[in-house]
Amino acid sequence: MANPVDFAPFFERILIKDEDVPRAEMFLHKRGFAVNMEVLMHLEFIKGDNVKVTYEELSSAFRYDKRIRRVLFKYINYVEEIMRASIANNYPCMEDLPKKGIMNELKDALKKCEDKESTSSVLDWLTFQHLVNIFLKLPEEAKRDSFAEPLSLSKENLNIVVALRNMVSHNRYLLNIVLRVKGSDVGDATLTDGLKALYEILPDDESRKNFREDIHDAANERKNRHNYQADWRLLPELRLKFKKKCGNYTI
Repeated sequence: MANPVDFAPFFERILIKDEDVPRAEMFLHKRGFAVNMEVLMHLEFIKGDNVKVTYEELSSAFRYDKRIRRVLFKYINYVEEIMRASIANNYPCMEDLPKKGIMNELKDALKKCEDKESTSSVLDWLTFQHLVNIFLKLPEEAKRDSFAEPLSLSKENLNIVVALRNMVSHNRYLLNIVLRVKGSDVGDATLTDGLKALYEILPDDESRKNFREDIHDAANERKNRHNYQADWRLLPELRLKFKKKCGNYTI
């Protein structure tokens, strides 16, 4: 028997204009009460005791989170695409691939792929984690085939980006996440760790510059606000920024 959630506790904890109540109710139904409360509590923690969060701040946090997720999805896909190219360009036929430590990563893909002779075709069936595991076992010259000037292609960075990709793909709220990193000594990581790792993996200065600009632009108010959106009021503490230090950028 269904037991619908009472939305009253949400409205008791937030400052909201009358005009925003229908918007809030819509998103409580579409996002879920628990998700809204999770983000609300995150913002309450940022603002401190006895300072209520406004609905505009909550709405902006969700919108900012979605913008950041789109940016990350774009650049993680770019990295994945380059990895596939590096492997397939250097080993176009499956028989050319180094066998040591790699065939175990391919066994599930080989079961699904019809063209088992084409490396490119088999790679299409790999998870990102398996792709990274194979990439890490390649000779350095093969890795650098498409990654011309990365800052770091370390195992730690690549495994952090795998964990970040999983969170992005599962549509999780990112701004307070803990990344569960497998296959390295990193353990848990933060969103900042994920951004730093992805930034260092990107293949050249141009892509890193574009990534910085896209991350910074996500925090800006935009003119094309839809009727179902509240006014833009992003908490400054949520903004992700790259800063230049000793000639290098860090976040």
